[in-house]
Amino acid sequence: MPRPLYRSLREAIVQSIRDGRLRPGDRLPTERDLARGCGVSRITVRAALAGLARDKLVARRTRIGTIITQDAARGDGDV
Repeated sequence: MPRPLYRSLREAIVQSIRDGRLRPGDRLPTERDLARGCGVSRITVRAALAGLARDKLVARRTRIGTIITQDAARGDGDV
């Protein structure tokens, strides 16, 4: 059975954190830009970001965006 797109997107973001391409304090692109860049729907992006936020790897702030947290760098989240 194929892996859901939101999980694949989540794993790609987690890998970027592990590789150091995304660091604490970095802001992710907007939902719209992520969706366009990855060729998925905004609903898929929202599901991926919700999982990352639940695991405390990102913080979602209204009017600011989605930011990589310190927990992500330390590996405190459920990566």
